Amino acid sequence: MKDLVNGVSIVMCCYNSATRLPETLKHIFNLRGDLSHIELIIVNNASTDNTHEVVAQELNRYDKKIEFKLLKEDRSGLSNARFKGVKNAKHNWVLFCDDDNWLEKNYIINFRKNLEHYPNLGILGCGISEAVYEKKPDSWFENYKQLCAIFDIKNVGHEQIITKNLNEICYVFGAGMFARRDFILHYFEDENFKLLDRTGRTLTSGGDTDMICFLLKNNHSVGMFSNLKIKHYIPRNRIKRNYILRLISAMSLSNTLIRFKYYDELKKPFPTKFIINTINNLVHLNVFIFAYNFSILLGNYKAYKLLKKTSGNYLLR
Repeated sequence: MKDLVNGVSIVMCCYNSATRLPETLKHIFNLRGDLSHIELIIVNNASTDNTHEVVAQELNRYDKKIEFKLLKEDRSGLSNARFKGVKNAKHNWVLFCDDDNWLEKNYIINFRKNLEHYPNLGILGCGISEAVYEKKPDSWFENYKQLCAIFDIKNVGHEQIITKNLNEICYVFGAGMFARRDFILHYFEDENFKLLDRTGRTLTSGGDTDMICFLLKNNHSVGMFSNLKIKHYIPRNRIKRNYILRLISAMSLSNTLIRFKYYDELKKPFPTKFIINTINNLVHLNVFIFAYNFSILLGNYKAYKLLKKTSGNYLLR
């Protein structure tokens, strides 16, 4: 039971992460608490820059208070890289830390506190993700920042949110997410299709949601906690309108696949809602909102065509 509470394998998956890694690694090696049962696994996922060399250089700057491994996964896709990391993890808990997530110093300490109060959770997610912008965004971005995993559950009146089944709304994000290793291995080894998640420069998403829904379907609860805090580095290209449009289209595609997989829901997307939103938007003449609603419709339609073409046997590995 002690290792269940104490042992954590931090899995960080990297694609062309050379410029982002130094600050992220600095925050990991500045973590407080007993780090004797912590390991860091960095998976280089088909990078084309000097990520591998930067990792080796940065790791040599720190003492060995955190054991580390550097692995390679040549198959593109965040899910493939995560599976590689989880398979090679030695502890019973895995922490998925993206290459742009800066963990707050008490992250491991607070995880252990939360687990003592909620020992049956299969996933514990961060409740506060604060943006660190390379460039300050324009005011319009405030309404869309949650798409970039920027949020604070305290703003909606919660210190923690526990979700127990698929019928309850779940807000957990993959960034800074703790998960029981045996549950995650079960997910990856399951024969049903999986969302591949980010692949190279594409914005395909949904892997985190797929994983969380799988656990909920198998009677495991998940939680978010306001004392689990990260800072999320947002480069200037992610605060542009064209990025948000590409992102929401990819998310809409993934959400349609999720609804089919877990709720057996496959509806042909009709443009009714899009037309209504467009008519309402004529008052404001906001081209971006028009494009945003169209991107949602486009993502839904792509997923529908894909599932119909494959008779629902769409496999993403």
